Amino acid sequence: MSNNSELNLTLARLNRERKAWRQNHPWGYVACPTKHSDGFTDMFCWRCVVPGKPGTPWQNGHYELLMYFSLKYPQSPPFCKFCPPIYHPNVDIQYGYLELDILMNEAWRPSYTVKDILIAINETLAVHNPRYIMNNDAAEEFRTDPLSYKNRIRWQSIRSMRLSGLFD
Repeated sequence: MSNNSELNLTLARLNRERKAWRQNHPWGYVACPTKHSDGFTDMFCWRCVVPGKPGTPWQNGHYELLMYFSLKYPQSPPFCKFCPPIYHPNVDIQYGYLELDILMNEAWRPSYTVKDILIAINETLAVHNPRYIMNNDAAEEFRTDPLSYKNRIRWQSIRSMRLSGLFD
């Protein structure tokens, strides 16, 4: 397939997802293409917010991330990173990169949508996947001192409310 064909198919899919998102998205979630200072809308980079899951230390937080799409989307998954990075066993603390089952090529399905990905990220916040450890300190604290880990996450949740300025 030519690059033009891939580009057209990917843009068509992303436009459909954006339209569907505007019509129906979960409360507290945000997903929209980025806009550059010159007004250009970048459909290949979306700014997103995932709310903390109620009943967990993550509740009340708003966790910002960027979702990058390649020309191979939806055949290949997007790349996601938290901005700023969050303290979580499956998130690289320095750069915010996220490891998640459905974002792995072997588990990825072209039928997954931005909505599916953000809901899966929300679910993953409360429970980490030991197969994809990106932050050894967070994984160790989660395992050996759950109370300390929960308190750190609660503090991060409070901080995320104050720092949430991605869309200012």
